[in-house]
Order: sequence, then structure tokens, then C-alpha cells
Amino acid sequence: MRDDYLSGKLLLQSLKVKDQQVNMPVEKLVAGIYLVSVSNGTETKVLKLVKQ
Repeated sequence: MRDDYLSGKLLLQSLKVKDQQVNMPVEKLVAGIYLVSVSNGTETKVLKLVKQ
């Protein structure tokens, strides 16, 4: 899993995914729009995360 701020800066990278769930410590993120990329090695999904 990768968490990128729209400026392109990598903020968090984790290799641990358990039971198809990802836990992100979003309380430490400042308000803004983030792109979360989740990959299983063959497929990658990019999701938009809005922190208010």
C-alpha cells in the first residue's frame, strides 16, 4: 500500500495487508486529498482519500 499526497510525495508505505483489510493511521495526516495505491502484485487499485 502506498499513500501519496497530490504533490507526489510518498507519505506512507506498508507491506502488511491482513484479511484484505488495510489499516492507515489517518489521524496524523493533515487535511487534504490523498491517493492510496493498493497492489497485490498483479493488480493495483488507486483510491482517493479526502481528509477534512
